[in-house]
Amino acid sequence: MTLLAPIPALIAACVGVPVLLVLYFLKLRRTSVRVGSTMLWSRAARDLEVNIPWRWPRASWMLILQLLGLLCLCVALGRPALNMPGAGAGRMVILIDRSASMSAVDIPGDGGELRSRLDAAKSRALELIDSAWASDMDEVAVGSFAGSASILTSWTHDRATLREQVEGITPTDQPGSLRSAMDVLALLAPDATGEGGEGARVATAYVLSDGGFIGGEAPGVPGGVDLRFLRVGPGAGDAGVSNQGIVSVSTRRDADDPLSVRATARVVSNAPGEVVRTLRATIDGRDVGSVVVRVPGASERRTKESASASDSPTPAPPLGGGVSERAIAALGGGVSEVVVNLTVRDRGGGVLVLELGGGDALASDDRVQLVLDGAALPRVVLVGPGEDGSSADAFVRSFLLVASAEPLEVIGPGEMERRLSVRDGFAGVDLVVLDRVEPSRWPAVATLSLGAGGPGVVLKRGVDDRRTRVVSWRRELPVLRDVDLSAIELVGAGRLEVGDGATVLAEGVDGSLMVALTTGAVRRVVSAVDLSRTGWGSDVGFVVFMSNALDWLTLKGQGRAGRWTTTSQVVRVLADAGTAQVGLRGPVDVPGVGTRWFAVPAVEVGGEGQPVVVPMGVPERVGVYEVVGARVGESPVCVNLLDAVESGLETRQTLTVGARGVGIARGEGSTPREVWPWFVLAAAVLLSAEWLVFAVRGRG
Repeated sequence: MTLLAPIPALIAACVGVPVLLVLYFLKLRRTSVRVGSTMLWSRAARDLEVNIPWRWPRASWMLILQLLGLLCLCVALGRPALNMPGAGAGRMVILIDRSASMSAVDIPGDGGELRSRLDAAKSRALELIDSAWASDMDEVAVGSFAGSASILTSWTHDRATLREQVEGITPTDQPGSLRSAMDVLALLAPDATGEGGEGARVATAYVLSDGGFIGGEAPGVPGGVDLRFLRVGPGAGDAGVSNQGIVSVSTRRDADDPLSVRATARVVSNAPGEVVRTLRATIDGRDVGSVVVRVPGASERRTKESASASDSPTPAPPLGGGVSERAIAALGGGVSEVVVNLTVRDRGGGVLVLELGGGDALASDDRVQLVLDGAALPRVVLVGPGEDGSSADAFVRSFLLVASAEPLEVIGPGEMERRLSVRDGFAGVDLVVLDRVEPSRWPAVATLSLGAGGPGVVLKRGVDDRRTRVVSWRRELPVLRDVDLSAIELVGAGRLEVGDGATVLAEGVDGSLMVALTTGAVRRVVSAVDLSRTGWGSDVGFVVFMSNALDWLTLKGQGRAGRWTTTSQVVRVLADAGTAQVGLRGPVDVPGVGTRWFAVPAVEVGGEGQPVVVPMGVPERVGVYEVVGARVGESPVCVNLLDAVESGLETRQTLTVGARGVGIARGEGSTPREVWPWFVLAAAVLLSAEWLVFAVRGRG
């Protein structure tokens, strides 16, 4: 038995019991009695002792009955209650957690199969509803919460409606927020406690959850609410299904090799021992790389941390994947983590997916997807022989027509010198390609020179009819990666004479054929190969060389390359001015998912013609979403979980609400039933018995 209001009971006992005893201390029992013998004077002497202040009263049945009756009344003021199976009187609120961790499949079912925590929570909620239906519970309200909360039913005693709403609760991939649950209770509390004149009542609120929240983030429990925590999930020390999840990711294109995308992922594990998984990367469904991930167990953390200072990167496999493994500080509850690096090669971009192979308790954190931007196209100016540059090599012109971000600009040597003589003559240009044209000075932007020298680089011409081949080249450098120069026949090739600071890329019989120069942040490549005197222009290796050179010279791949959002952030897209609404459909891999439409906000004054930002809410599930009716070229929206607390799947013993902790409810399903009327009845019976004793003694 518990007291729902112990303070009033304690105050009443502290006041009532001393007052009763004081009355016995000071009460006089003198009566006029005619006696026939002096033997009765001894009893009269005892009665006189009552006049002595603070004399301990002698025990009597009347005192005992009065004390018992007074104590029963004091206990009744404390509103005693018994924890009975099922629901008791009053109102009941059922709040079901449907955050990402509640989708973990680690609860044994009746048939031995595993079911999700959310399914287990819904089953227990149905049991509470059935017990309320069978008892004198007034009304019940049902709500659910994850990142935000919602009231599914108002106060009702309709059993069918309550069961239907509970069974219809769907899982989400959002992090849980206990604050949102307390906000719902704050809305229901005034109605539940009867402030409208029905008298003060306590609403019993059950939170069915695994307790996986950030501690202390919720405000206090609203007044008039008796909060009960029913834990769902394995308890401390129970052997549950282990889980590994990706909790953070970043992608960058390599500054030296923009075709290389470096992806870094952080993987956590709650398994006690080491777990080996495979991280697989795909772009638009194409396999682009994989790497083996070894996540240390909780018992291995300290050993790994002490050795982390001497760790060296694992040699990269052919696809560029490698693991830089280091166990970092535990996230709590025996969770450890590892950092994984994976390098893939890509130019065009698309949807990059990183996925952990194999199964575990939670599927939504095994996969992250992001929009991978393609390598940006540079703005190029081609300088060719002739007055207007029209004599530029056809192979060079054809390649640059496709590789340039804007219509290719072709100029002659005269226009080139004019621009070199003025400040910012090549402003806005990313790359200048010189085809057999030697400038008086280098442009202030990246430069690729073919068949000519320049300042600091002297081209020594060779014998016109002499045929030679490339002797060696630096295959490991980004400019010549995947380029085969062994089959190229050079006619009349010379050599390049350069000073210190130049990097030789390729060498011929007579000397350097290709060099790289770096002046500050500006890069240049100079080649002695005259395309008009070789067959290199028609070879596929020339296309690869030009592609590598453009990427390395313009540095267009440097910086962050991926875009995504999470299930705790609002999705925002751009819509053209004048668009009425835009839609968000997805996740696209889930069949039967419709499109949610959002109205485009009105354009502010002076903002006509500008794109409008449209907020589209916080998505509930991870995956790739399709944007409908937005700006032309608007890319898909990739949504991920990326939450270490949810991936840890930790179950708590208490909920931290405000400044206090709410422990797991005793009986896990029992409801306090108030029994104060029985104590009032007992007090009435005891006082009646005391009156009878007094009457009998008075007659004697």
